[in-house]
Amino acid sequence: SLLGWLLHSCREQWCGSSVIAWTTSVSFDPSVVQLFAPLIFGCKATVLRQGREQDSMRLCKFLASERVSMVMTVPSQCMT
Repeated sequence: SLLGWLLHSCREQWCGSSVIAWTTSVSFDPSVVQLFAPLIFGCKATVLRQGREQDSMRLCKFLASERVSMVMTVPSQCMT
């Protein structure tokens, strides 16, 4: 399962100081990791405001300002 993989693969990488960016709708499967990783590993979750993902420069500025450790995105989000 996806959560099993998350527990097995990411335990060493994520800790309380990690920041996970929530960039997808809850109906999209990567949102499972974005929602549960902070709960499982004690990380901080930061939520991307709707529409910000459509502008790659704003997305990059957001990720830098929030000191994001992990972001999951799709290629179309990086096309502008």
